[in-house]
Parts: sequence; structure tokens; C-alpha cells
Amino acid sequence: MAFNQMENQGNGLEYFETFIRYIMSARNDLEFQTVYELAKEISLERSEVFMTIAERLITEGMEKGIEKGMEKGKLEVAENLLRLGMGVDMIMKATGLSEEEIRKIMN
Repeated sequence: MAFNQMENQGNGLEYFETFIRYIMSARNDLEFQTVYELAKEISLERSEVFMTIAERLITEGMEKGIEKGMEKGKLEVAENLLRLGMGVDMIMKATGLSEEEIRKIMN
């Protein structure tokens, strides 16, 4: 099979991971469980690799979500402080946002 040939090339798992990442990003209609079941049909070993990749993707997604949430929280705090009349310099110190980011909120 193609997967076995890729694995023999030395970077097979990297190719497989890239393939899975592509499928999951390109097809919003696929659920993780569906792809996992298909990987199990191909090979039990591949399904274990798929689970490892999936766990890594989930972790990456959670980390990105946390970062976005924290950034959104900073922006909301800055907006509230602006409404209360606090100066840009103080808001920069309180939130860690740049002057440019705060000025965008003001507009």
C-alpha cells in the first residue's frame, strides 16, 4: 500500500501526519471519529498513530483557543477601561496591549 511505501521512505509518519492534517482542515464535514474509524480499517498501527496526531492537534487547538481567549479578554478589559475614562498609557500597563491595539478599540 501507499502508506507502507511512504513509511519505508523514512518520513512516512510525517507524510501521514501531513495527510491527516490536510484532510481535517480541508473537510469541515468530516468528524474526527469517522476519520479514526477509517484509519483503523487501514491498519491498527496507523490508527494508533492517528490518535497520537489527533491528540497533538487537539492540544494545539486548545492552546490557540486559550491564546485567542486571553487576547479577547485583554481587549474587552481595555474597552471597559476606556469607557471609564482611563488613559491609554495606564491601559497599556494594565493589559499589556500596544498603543496601536488600544487606538483600534477607540475607533
